[in-house]
Amino acid sequence: MSRRKKNARQLRDEMLQYCGEIHEEDGIDPREWFKKSRSSNQQNRKIWQLCRQVARTLEFVLTDCDDSLVQSMDVITVVPNPDGSCLRVHVSCNEPSSVNEAIQALQRQASRLQFEIARSIHRKKVPNLTFTVGFPEGGIDEE
Repeated sequence: MSRRKKNARQLRDEMLQYCGEIHEEDGIDPREWFKKSRSSNQQNRKIWQLCRQVARTLEFVLTDCDDSLVQSMDVITVVPNPDGSCLRVHVSCNEPSSVNEAIQALQRQASRLQFEIARSIHRKKVPNLTFTVGFPEGGIDEE
């Protein structure tokens, strides 16, 4: 017996045999329906895992820099930008200086920071970093 393609009306009539009403999610394989939501949750979990790895690496690398201003900085948080290709690093600068000096010091160390992150996270692409510098007095600025 050969299988022939059912048209939309035949599929609708067949589905109505098993239920009173047809809703938009009827006829969807539940394995596929729930798979989508799980993959996006797993994607978010992986991005936040990457943020934690980057934060740990930066904590060690900042204390090992040759610039005393960068050495005085502490990593507060690392958060992903919406697409995950770029991470925003919030640091606190404990040494009295201007915001511009702190950002310039971080920019001078940017290539070393990227290199150390690439060594520690074992991924194909290393995310770009943007920095937000805060001071104990409460001043905040972005790169």
